Amino acid sequence: MLVAANILYLRWLKSLWNVPFNGMTTVLNKTTEFIANDESLREEISAIMDEVIEVGNRDLKERGVVERMGEGDKEKMWEHTDTMGVYSPSTLLDCRNNRQLELRYMFSEVVERAAKVGVDVQNTSKLVEKLKGLEGVRGASEARRQRTRLRN
Repeated sequence: MLVAANILYLRWLKSLWNVPFNGMTTVLNKTTEFIANDESLREEISAIMDEVIEVGNRDLKERGVVERMGEGDKEKMWEHTDTMGVYSPSTLLDCRNNRQLELRYMFSEVVERAAKVGVDVQNTSKLVEKLKGLEGVRGASEARRQRTRLRN
Protein backbone atom coordinates (compact mmCIF):
# COMPACT_ATOMS: atom_id res chain seq x y z
CA MET A 1 0.00 0.00 0.00
CA LEU A 2 1.28 3.45 -0.93
CA VAL A 3 1.16 6.15 1.71
CA ALA A 4 2.07 9.71 0.76
CA ALA A 5 1.20 13.16 1.98
CA ASN A 6 0.64 14.66 -1.45
CA ILE A 7 -1.85 13.69 -4.16
CA LEU A 8 0.33 15.18 -6.90
CA TYR A 9 3.14 12.83 -5.92
CA LEU A 10 0.71 9.89 -6.04
CA ARG A 11 -0.47 10.95 -9.51
CA TRP A 12 3.10 10.94 -10.75
CA LEU A 13 3.67 7.49 -9.23
CA LYS A 14 0.57 6.28 -11.03
CA SER A 15 1.85 7.80 -14.27
CA LEU A 16 5.15 6.00 -13.80
CA TRP A 17 3.33 2.76 -14.56
CA ASN A 18 0.33 3.94 -16.57
CA VAL A 19 2.12 5.94 -19.25
CA PRO A 20 4.55 3.25 -20.42
CA PHE A 21 2.46 0.13 -19.83
CA ASN A 22 -0.98 1.38 -20.87
CA GLY A 23 0.63 3.04 -23.87
CA MET A 24 2.89 0.24 -25.05
CA THR A 25 0.34 -2.55 -24.56
CA THR A 26 -2.17 -0.55 -26.58
CA VAL A 27 0.19 0.32 -29.43
CA LEU A 28 1.30 -3.32 -29.68
CA ASN A 29 -2.09 -4.86 -28.83
CA LYS A 30 -0.29 -7.12 -26.33
CA THR A 31 -0.53 -7.81 -22.60
CA THR A 32 1.94 -6.74 -19.94
CA GLU A 33 3.31 -10.29 -19.81
CA PHE A 34 4.39 -10.02 -23.45
CA ILE A 35 6.25 -6.79 -22.73
CA ALA A 36 7.82 -8.08 -19.52
CA ASN A 37 9.24 -11.06 -21.40
CA ASP A 38 10.80 -9.06 -24.24
CA GLU A 39 14.15 -7.47 -23.40
CA SER A 40 14.01 -4.75 -26.06
CA LEU A 41 10.51 -3.72 -24.96
CA ARG A 42 11.68 -3.67 -21.34
CA GLU A 43 14.39 -1.22 -22.41
CA GLU A 44 11.84 1.00 -24.18
CA ILE A 45 9.53 0.93 -21.18
CA SER A 46 12.42 1.71 -18.83
CA ALA A 47 13.41 4.71 -20.95
CA ILE A 48 9.85 6.05 -20.76
CA MET A 49 9.79 5.43 -17.01
CA ASP A 50 13.03 7.40 -16.65
CA GLU A 51 11.44 10.31 -18.51
CA VAL A 52 8.31 10.19 -16.34
CA ILE A 53 10.50 10.21 -13.23
CA GLU A 54 12.44 13.23 -14.49
CA VAL A 55 9.33 15.20 -15.48
CA GLY A 56 7.49 14.22 -12.33
CA ASN A 57 10.35 15.20 -10.05
CA ARG A 58 10.84 18.53 -11.80
CA ASP A 59 7.12 19.21 -11.59
CA LEU A 60 7.00 18.24 -7.92
CA LYS A 61 9.95 20.52 -7.16
CA GLU A 62 8.37 23.46 -9.01
CA ARG A 63 5.17 22.98 -7.03
CA GLY A 64 6.97 22.78 -3.69
CA VAL A 65 6.31 19.09 -3.04
CA VAL A 66 9.10 17.39 -1.09
CA GLU A 67 8.50 13.77 -2.20
CA ARG A 68 10.46 12.49 -5.20
CA MET A 69 10.32 9.39 -7.35
CA GLY A 70 13.44 7.35 -7.93
CA GLU A 71 14.99 4.14 -9.16
CA GLY A 72 13.40 2.24 -6.27
CA ASP A 73 9.93 3.23 -7.48
CA LYS A 74 10.80 2.06 -10.97
CA GLU A 75 12.05 -1.26 -9.61
CA LYS A 76 8.83 -1.72 -7.62
CA MET A 77 6.80 -1.13 -10.78
CA TRP A 78 8.81 -3.79 -12.61
CA GLU A 79 8.49 -6.25 -9.71
CA HIS A 80 4.74 -5.74 -9.71
CA THR A 81 4.51 -6.12 -13.49
CA ASP A 82 6.73 -9.20 -13.58
CA THR A 83 4.43 -11.00 -11.15
CA MET A 84 1.02 -9.96 -12.49
CA GLY A 85 0.96 -12.45 -15.37
CA VAL A 86 -1.29 -11.82 -18.34
CA TYR A 87 -2.82 -8.41 -17.77
CA SER A 88 -4.56 -6.05 -20.17
CA PRO A 89 -4.48 -2.44 -18.92
CA SER A 90 -7.51 -0.19 -19.24
CA THR A 91 -6.30 1.64 -22.36
CA LEU A 92 -5.74 -1.64 -24.17
CA LEU A 93 -9.22 -2.80 -23.19
CA ASP A 94 -10.69 0.51 -24.34
CA CYS A 95 -8.94 0.14 -27.69
CA ARG A 96 -10.04 -3.46 -28.13
CA ASN A 97 -13.62 -2.49 -27.33
CA ASN A 98 -13.61 0.57 -29.61
CA ARG A 99 -13.96 3.02 -26.74
CA GLN A 100 -12.29 6.43 -26.71
CA LEU A 101 -8.75 6.34 -25.32
CA GLU A 102 -7.72 8.52 -22.37
CA LEU A 103 -5.08 10.29 -24.45
CA ARG A 104 -5.36 13.75 -22.94
CA TYR A 105 -5.31 13.01 -19.23
CA MET A 106 -3.15 9.90 -19.12
CA PHE A 107 -0.61 10.67 -21.84
CA SER A 108 -0.62 14.13 -23.43
CA GLU A 109 -0.52 16.00 -20.14
CA VAL A 110 2.79 14.34 -19.27
CA VAL A 111 4.33 15.56 -22.53
CA GLU A 112 2.84 19.04 -22.07
CA ARG A 113 4.12 19.25 -18.49
CA ALA A 114 7.56 18.12 -19.69
CA ALA A 115 7.65 21.05 -22.11
CA LYS A 116 6.66 23.47 -19.34
CA VAL A 117 9.38 22.25 -16.96
CA GLY A 118 12.06 21.89 -19.65
CA VAL A 119 12.45 18.11 -19.81
CA ASP A 120 13.07 16.28 -23.10
CA VAL A 121 10.75 13.27 -23.36
CA GLN A 122 11.48 11.87 -26.82
CA ASN A 123 10.44 8.31 -26.00
CA THR A 124 7.23 9.34 -24.27
CA SER A 125 6.39 11.75 -27.09
CA LYS A 126 6.85 9.02 -29.70
CA LEU A 127 4.56 6.72 -27.75
CA VAL A 128 1.90 9.43 -27.44
CA GLU A 129 2.10 10.15 -31.17
CA LYS A 130 1.61 6.45 -31.94
CA LEU A 131 -1.43 6.39 -29.66
CA LYS A 132 -2.86 9.49 -31.34
CA GLY A 133 -2.30 7.87 -34.72
CA LEU A 134 -4.01 4.71 -33.54
CA GLU A 135 -6.94 6.72 -32.22
CA GLY A 136 -7.14 8.57 -35.55
CA VAL A 137 -7.20 5.34 -37.54
CA ARG A 138 -9.84 3.88 -35.24
CA GLY A 139 -11.91 7.06 -35.52
CA ALA A 140 -11.72 7.03 -39.32
CA SER A 141 -12.71 3.35 -39.42
CA GLU A 142 -15.67 3.99 -37.16
CA ALA A 143 -16.79 6.95 -39.28
CA ARG A 144 -16.66 4.73 -42.41
CA ARG A 145 -18.73 2.05 -40.65
CA GLN A 146 -21.33 4.62 -39.61
CA ARG A 147 -21.56 6.06 -43.14
CA THR A 148 -22.01 2.57 -44.54
CA ARG A 149 -24.79 1.83 -42.03
CA LEU A 150 -26.53 5.09 -42.95
CA ARG A 151 -26.42 4.25 -46.66
CA ASN A 152 -27.90 0.78 -46.14
